[in-house]
Amino acid sequence: MDMTPEHIAVQKWLKEKDTIPFLQKIADRSLREIQSKGLAPMLFFDCHTNDKKDRVDELLSRLFIFISDTNRVHQLICRKGQFMVPELRRAFINSIIDEARTKDPYKKLYRNAQAAIRESTLFSSPSSTAKADPTKADPTKAISPKIFCFWKKHAVSPGSVFLTDDDLKEIPFPDTICPGADYALVNQRKFLIPLAEYFISQVEAIFNGCSPVIPLKMFIDWIGKYTPVAFYCEPYDGEQNGRCPGDETEAVSCASAFSNRLNDMDCQIFFFYHCQGLSHDEVKKQMKRKSFATYQKEQIKKKLSEFLMPFSWEHNSDASLLFLEKLCQILSQKIRNFTLKAV
Repeated sequence: MDMTPEHIAVQKWLKEKDTIPFLQKIADRSLREIQSKGLAPMLFFDCHTNDKKDRVDELLSRLFIFISDTNRVHQLICRKGQFMVPELRRAFINSIIDEARTKDPYKKLYRNAQAAIRESTLFSSPSSTAKADPTKADPTKAISPKIFCFWKKHAVSPGSVFLTDDDLKEIPFPDTICPGADYALVNQRKFLIPLAEYFISQVEAIFNGCSPVIPLKMFIDWIGKYTPVAFYCEPYDGEQNGRCPGDETEAVSCASAFSNRLNDMDCQIFFFYHCQGLSHDEVKKQMKRKSFATYQKEQIKKKLSEFLMPFSWEHNSDASLLFLEKLCQILSQKIRNFTLKAV
């Protein structure tokens, strides 16, 4: 492939002696923002160290590749305008965010398991039941249609079950099926199907031989007891990220991380709807809008669901309530700051 003049100029610039120190500063500043958004655990999921220097070096390598392979960045660097540094950092961080979303280990395992179970001849699921016999009763009718479930094919009167975290811990991981519970192995279909079959048999034993309907999330959470499948929000590192006493818990750190993913308008919409419980008309009045913020509200709700998906917090659990309480406190302060700036 022929390189453009901008591409050639950028390749030459990357080899200059002053370029590496310049890019190291951008990598260092990018790491701070990535950590504040709670994305570092996803981005560095495969790394076996939390050392800052190692993470900056990893970002520096990614930054070199990003600059080399991205045409719009070539133009930005060749212009060398006064806003080159912040624009380059912003473009790089956006690319990191997109990559981190696709690398989320929980979602990858969930999607892979869902596809494997749907295609397996050993299990039934709502979609497969409807295709086989549209008139047949769906045993998941009592469960939200958004929750993917499965059960043994030809099971007699399968019914829904509920297992606590302690129950899941009581089910041992079968090394004879998948040695070592390694994520790279677990996330292969040849292991997922026998693991799902084993898990159902263990649940049957717990419930005295009944035919259980298994929510896929329950199966993935059980795997998560033996191998890391989710990212975790890291506590902020002191003054650099503004940590307060008592902010060491995962739920509190996650509240800070999620708030950093919301722009000014999103902060207000979430706070008014979910923290203060205002109606559409009241939110419209507070924000001095001519129309309802319905679309933005749904987009924020989707963003929150995606953010919380890897965590095993139960609805209204102490962790989820602490997360919402802290998030509302943070957003209240941010909105107060918006008001002060506007005066």
